[in-house]
Amino acid sequence: MKQSDIDALCRLNRDFYQHHAQSFSATRQAPWQGWTRLLAHIEHELAHQTNALRVLDCAAGNLRFAHFLQRETHLKLNLYDALDITDSLLHATPHDADTSNAVPCDIRCSNTAQMPSIIQTHTIDILKAVRTNTPLPGQGLYNLAVSFGFMHHIPSSELRIRVFNALIQRCVPGACIALSFWQFMNDNSLAKKTAAVHAYAKSQPELQAVLASLEPHDHLLAWQQDYRYLRYCHHFDDSEIDDILAASSAPITEIVRFSADGANGNLNRYLLVRRM
Repeated sequence: MKQSDIDALCRLNRDFYQHHAQSFSATRQAPWQGWTRLLAHIEHELAHQTNALRVLDCAAGNLRFAHFLQRETHLKLNLYDALDITDSLLHATPHDADTSNAVPCDIRCSNTAQMPSIIQTHTIDILKAVRTNTPLPGQGLYNLAVSFGFMHHIPSSELRIRVFNALIQRCVPGACIALSFWQFMNDNSLAKKTAAVHAYAKSQPELQAVLASLEPHDHLLAWQQDYRYLRYCHHFDDSEIDDILAASSAPITEIVRFSADGANGNLNRYLLVRRM
């Protein structure tokens, strides 16, 4: 995919979340079903190494996983660096969240290490940082890196691999990296909505270049029937996940891969790997 096409798709998603951040976050309150199973594997892997978690959350959204982890983990949560491009999402925390330990910190901050807070938020264009080899913000290295609901928004397989490796490089040996891969075309309702958006996009002259840039399994989706702001999403199959793992910049071991979420339990494909 050409860089200009990647930029156009990223702008599409940026505009989508800037417009829909509040209404989108309002529907993203409860923990994902798959997180409970995933956390059990994470704790099994890390319990013998440490009792203190240092977490990097790439595209943290409204901090749902951060607060789920605060409530549910048996390990001590020492640090949680949350990254997202949309400041309004980072501040739109779930209704039941404990925000007493959350401190917002823009990427331009230089004194994050001095903030006595567990959860720190960083507003940053993650994909731009990865493309330009700009280090992701945060404090040192981590023993857990996570990214949920983000990989499907990354245009091109090459850039998805680079994001994966950016997470790997911020982890210590023995750390866990947990990802989700959206498989929305498994859901008949979402598949029908995707087809409707595609038919609409074909009728819009300003979207022809966007449609022409899409690769296999790439789609455009609307939100609450609002076709003015569309988002780019990629549906994953397991072979694409295998390709990402094969391109790892450091030795890794796959711990578990499973499907969860949605009415049929197959809306997300979860992956947990350990850096060797």
